[in-house]
Amino acid sequence: MNTVVNAFSGLDDNERHTFFLHIGFSLLDGLILGTLTLNDFVFIRQFSPGPFKVSLLFQLSVIVLPFSIFFTYFFEKVKNKKRLLYQIGLGTRIPLFLFLFFPMLMQELPLGIMQDIFLLVFLLFYFATPFTIPLINQLLKANYAPEKMGKLYSYSWSVNMLTMLVSSLIFGRILDDHPNAYVYVYPMLGLLGLVSIYLISKIKSEQVEREFEELSLLGSWKNTLVNTIDILKENKPFRDFQWGLMIYGMAFLMNLGVVALFFSQVLNLGYSQMAGYKAIGHGLSLLTFPLFGLLLDRNDPRKFGTISFTLAAVFFGFLILSAFFPFSFNVWGQQVLLFVVVGYLFYGFFQSSMTILWGIGSSYFAPPNEVATYQSIHCTLTGIRGIAAPFVGTAIFTIGSYFGTISGFVTAFGVSIVLLGFSIWLMKKSMKQHKMIIHQEA
Repeated sequence: MNTVVNAFSGLDDNERHTFFLHIGFSLLDGLILGTLTLNDFVFIRQFSPGPFKVSLLFQLSVIVLPFSIFFTYFFEKVKNKKRLLYQIGLGTRIPLFLFLFFPMLMQELPLGIMQDIFLLVFLLFYFATPFTIPLINQLLKANYAPEKMGKLYSYSWSVNMLTMLVSSLIFGRILDDHPNAYVYVYPMLGLLGLVSIYLISKIKSEQVEREFEELSLLGSWKNTLVNTIDILKENKPFRDFQWGLMIYGMAFLMNLGVVALFFSQVLNLGYSQMAGYKAIGHGLSLLTFPLFGLLLDRNDPRKFGTISFTLAAVFFGFLILSAFFPFSFNVWGQQVLLFVVVGYLFYGFFQSSMTILWGIGSSYFAPPNEVATYQSIHCTLTGIRGIAAPFVGTAIFTIGSYFGTISGFVTAFGVSIVLLGFSIWLMKKSMKQHKMIIHQEA
């Protein structure tokens, strides 16, 4: 808390006002997202879905991201943006109030229909993301001095992460005692979501008038794609930055499910052990957000990216070591694997650095009035690799497993390390060939 209070020193009135509102948004958003970390368990235990629908639930937050560039173009054309933002809030948060009627609906409708309604509610919920992430970046760059943005963003994200951890633990305990508590908790999340969007709408926004040609829906989409390609062609540092993130994203995302299988099938970890290792990473990440925020302010995002990619590669390296050298020690009667602990220490540094880089890295390349457009391109590319990565990871793991279970995991993690090494090389090459364009504030 002292960190947040100290962040107010040296800020002008507008920066302080923006910071206060963004902190409020981050706190509420953390409460919401922390509670929803258990959404898959609620879905599985209360609605008994098949593997396909479980996988679909995991993908909902990613499926919507490729629409980001189209939504941002539409958002920029609208004159009354605050009213549209309120409408987005109502359209994506109000459906959560449907859970109040789920006990009655469960008695009237087939279980398969209830599963579909559950998925539809959260598809609508995540549709706010392609609007809000680019908008927040636009607002922060417009209201923060460039040398302060990374630091202030990291403080807000620290609050977000802390409330995520607390709310997930509290909701977990509530569900242990009251499995149907979600029918009351989820509508409360809808209300919190409306308040969080209201807070964002109160951040000062100086709209830059831009001329838009009147086009049909198809013509607008075509124009948006052309504009995206033009930006990637003309802004070479940004293009290379996105290529580096694309390769990193494939390397990391394709192994999210594989890591869980590795813990279960190779290391034979229990639920509490897995939670303990992850808590090490999350705790360290929470402590180091401000540090990496300062580093991003003082470095080219591409250079910062090489640090983050290296940390991810080291994490996968220690997982491989843990399979062949399962050195362990006891803590309070629990067996603790040395290399997994060390790996998650590096994961903690990686998580905090990548969270900040993903959140605001693109805005450093953008002119002040095009931050939302640049971030929407970033979100769209994230969605594309997020959809493709699990299939690629499954294929690599399956091929590697031909020689044995452990070889499948080593192959998957090894390919990730190679890809991360290539993304590091690409970033370093880009910094030598293309100097970053420094955009002056409008």
